[in-house]
Amino acid sequence: MRIRARRIAVLAAIAAGTLALQACGETTIVAVTTTSTTVVNATTTLPAGTAAQLVVKLRDTAFLLSPAMIDGRGKQVMEELDRLWDAIKAQLPRTTFVESAGHQIDLMRVGVERKRAADVDKAALHLDAIADAGLAGLQGA
Repeated sequence: MRIRARRIAVLAAIAAGTLALQACGETTIVAVTTTSTTVVNATTTLPAGTAAQLVVKLRDTAFLLSPAMIDGRGKQVMEELDRLWDAIKAQLPRTTFVESAGHQIDLMRVGVERKRAADVDKAALHLDAIADAGLAGLQGA
């Protein structure tokens, strides 16, 4: 009789647990929709020049980023780097140069966000080497 009583108690506990979970299972989600309009008046103009000219500007500006961070102008210089990079990418096919240089630009952006001037300097040095190789390819073509 004990085994039967224990089984009944276990089954009753399972049934109660299942019932409790089913009671919690139905959820009603009310969707609230709001409409808002945001007018953005800012326009970004890309720097003009050939890809080779822009790569030289990009490289030079990259070395200005770390001192600009110290002066509190890191975000502005990073925005200039982004504009230069966007102009370069628009002119070049996706190559190892574009991917490698883009990676260094991303590292610089993270360095600015995290206020790590040493990381920015390191990425600028790597970008310099990548730019030298890229310029050789751009001028040779």
